[in-house]
Amino acid sequence: LDQLRARSAWGASGVQPGTTDAARFFVGRTVVQDDGEAGGLTFGSLGNARLRPEYTQEFEAGLDATLLGGRVTAELTHYRKNSRDALVQRVLPGSSGTDSTVVFDNLGRVRNRGWEALLNFRPVARPALAWNVTLNGSTNANRIVDLGDVPPIVGTTVDQREGYPLNAYFQRPYRYADADGNGIIAVNEVQVDTGRSFLGYSIPRHELAITNAVELWGDRLRLSALLDYKGGHRLYNNTERIRCASRQNCEGLMSPDASLARQATVVAHRDHPTRTLWGFFEKGDFVRLRELSVNFSAPERLAARLRARSLNVTLTGRNLGVWTDYTGVDPE
Repeated sequence: LDQLRARSAWGASGVQPGTTDAARFFVGRTVVQDDGEAGGLTFGSLGNARLRPEYTQEFEAGLDATLLGGRVTAELTHYRKNSRDALVQRVLPGSSGTDSTVVFDNLGRVRNRGWEALLNFRPVARPALAWNVTLNGSTNANRIVDLGDVPPIVGTTVDQREGYPLNAYFQRPYRYADADGNGIIAVNEVQVDTGRSFLGYSIPRHELAITNAVELWGDRLRLSALLDYKGGHRLYNNTERIRCASRQNCEGLMSPDASLARQATVVAHRDHPTRTLWGFFEKGDFVRLRELSVNFSAPERLAARLRARSLNVTLTGRNLGVWTDYTGVDPE
């Protein structure tokens, strides 16, 4: 162990509302009366004159270490971030007489907790050959602690509910079974719940990046590769929903080789009286070959011939491959 350091930090900041979130707007209308038409005004946006910035404070603590003569460095950080007066779009009733269905208000308290880690390791460190591996990862747990005095804010696909993540996916779950064994899921073989249930985070909870680099001939030639992982969340495959429900041209509806699960997804959304999008929310985990790179640093005498101090040539390829179970176009 060459070095060990403990550290901590605390800070606070604010998040300003949008420039027009607090402003009230009017929209001109033509009003039909018994004696003809007259000009009038309705609310385009109610605004909120009491709107305040969102206040956030964060505490973090961690350890940094250097080992094996500097060949290994490691960092580990735990953070807690709490926000109050969170800016939340309150859903307005139709009786409010406004064209806008939402208004921003300081309603909630939100908590974020997680870990961040960094590990750098040099298995080989010689003048003619050096090998460097870097792992960088993080994880996050997000929760709405308090929504103030309003009930859960229910959207088409995203809800804001106490005890659940911000912008969490909610849908009605369903069950299915091929009762007659004919390989086709019918409406009477699908049961859809009447209540909405939590599906998952709408953004990745876990991230991990692995960089592998090899340096040859005193760092003259450098080969590097970057693998990237993100996961712990769901993705709404709206493209497939449109194909199935609107275009009527998707595998679950048209193909005789479609799995029972794909058939049930279409039936639950398209044919069942209690329609649900549950089956179109898929796991969004993926591993991507983010980058491959080759860099050559020419000797100084060669650069001098070109009247330059240095000469570097780099060949890079990005987004060269992705591995995922997500059936949409791209999980990212």
